[in-house]
Amino acid sequence: MNQATIFCCGDIFIGEQNVRSILSSKMKKIVQNADISVCNFEGPVNSLGIKIDKLGPNIQQAKNSIDIIKDSGFDICVLANNHIYDYGERGLIATIDQLDSKNIGHIGAGLNRKDTYKEKIVEINNIKIAFLAYADAEFGCLSSDCSDKSGYAWLEDRRVLVDIKAIKKQVDFVIVNVHAGVEEAPLPLPEWRSRYREMCDAGADVIVGHHPHIPQGFDNYKESLIFYSLGNFYFDYEKYSERKNRTFSVLLNMVKGKPPTFEFAFHNITDGVVVYEKDNVLKRYIERISAYPEKTYQQLSCIQARSM
Repeated sequence: MNQATIFCCGDIFIGEQNVRSILSSKMKKIVQNADISVCNFEGPVNSLGIKIDKLGPNIQQAKNSIDIIKDSGFDICVLANNHIYDYGERGLIATIDQLDSKNIGHIGAGLNRKDTYKEKIVEINNIKIAFLAYADAEFGCLSSDCSDKSGYAWLEDRRVLVDIKAIKKQVDFVIVNVHAGVEEAPLPLPEWRSRYREMCDAGADVIVGHHPHIPQGFDNYKESLIFYSLGNFYFDYEKYSERKNRTFSVLLNMVKGKPPTFEFAFHNITDGVVVYEKDNVLKRYIERISAYPEKTYQQLSCIQARSM
């Protein structure tokens, strides 16, 4: 059968220098058994880069973090996020160079517009899958007009829908990672729901969201899947390092000629590693908020936004 499995998880930040592994044996098996595994690599690897002037923290990951990513079984790192440029172009270059040296793919950031917005196409069992990544406008955001600069791909760029539509003609499936939303908010804002649906209408088969650091719901939109936030996967930065980080990843099942389907993979942090768990409580919660009627969902989202 022309079939492929794609494992997608949320944010990874490995800050501690003495970490050697971030996954339990069962979780590692799930990641490695997928045909392709994708994570959001939240921040550059430790390098000679200089902190940029920004609001909020500047973070960089341990020098061995990409070795850990490789050992864990990840094939593609999403670099389109609000921390990847925290240590400027040097930090970004160091990250890309290390990923390339380990034969790990990367999407959503680069040293020029072409590389930053370029898709990565993978063929598995005669199925062509394109991966793209974009993030909300923060420090390091690169619009399509800045052809000679480095940075990450902007979610609202005027070329995004055009690019998705063109790429969809070349492949069987398009998977788009998006880094946007309100941190620690349980529901996505209406404008992001609308934007993600626009992207699906343009040809995206799956939207995988992260950045809020907590799990949000999902949508079956027409024949596409939208996951608004997978939450943290492994994030050992300050306030998140002491949390259980109960959240989920998704295992996508792609069959040629059919809409994508998925399975939940629930997990938490126990003894410093990501541990798989059968979390029926979280599953019921995700399914409940995902089933809100459109009008109710928008009302709750607006109330949530006004309270922040």
